[in-house]
Amino acid sequence: MGKAMARVGKPPTVNSWPAEGLPLDPTHIAPKLWDDYAAARAAARDVPRVRLFFADDPSFGLTPDERRRRDQLNQAKAALDAQLRAYLKEDGRELWARHGSPEAPSERVLASFDELKFDHESRTAKVGSLTLYGLRERRLVDAKPAAVAMPPKIERPEGSQADRALRVLPEIYPPHGVVPLGIAIDTVRGKVADALAPENKQLDLRSPSWDVVDRCVKYLRALHA
Repeated sequence: MGKAMARVGKPPTVNSWPAEGLPLDPTHIAPKLWDDYAAARAAARDVPRVRLFFADDPSFGLTPDERRRRDQLNQAKAALDAQLRAYLKEDGRELWARHGSPEAPSERVLASFDELKFDHESRTAKVGSLTLYGLRERRLVDAKPAAVAMPPKIERPEGSQADRALRVLPEIYPPHGVVPLGIAIDTVRGKVADALAPENKQLDLRSPSWDVVDRCVKYLRALHA
């Protein structure tokens, strides 16, 4: 039994990895931290979700016992998430997911793992406003490792306006928001502004600037090249 316990959290051998990878499973990757998180989640199950996640003052209206259970849940999730990020950063490991929709094709996640916000109930993650479904880990396997060329890291544009532009571009240029070459950024910006017009009016927001749209267009072209 001791030998079996020593192997918990270890990935399968190289030859046992399927080409499509394996589901990212925190119960295998960090079993002790998962147990701590599951216990803390169960203990906090009767704390209203509005108090857990949405209050401007996270402690407003909480009893001391509710505050203690909420803090234990937050701490357990933070520890589990940190271990998952560290695991994904190990050499030879990649994260793949369906970007923006459960029906989208699985693609490699090129964003920094430090940006990932995990939802363990739905087994999804978020990068900014983009939801990643069907999380799977893959191993880089090649008979000649020296011949493997790693793609350059693609930096995702930051900021709330970039998040908004990246959210609507796939709706304007389906399925991934890749703008065909030859279409002017002014044209793309106009379409983005039209798509965001109801939201701008409701929330009193401006449309993303030319520079923001330009960076988002270049990012999506590089991401799906």
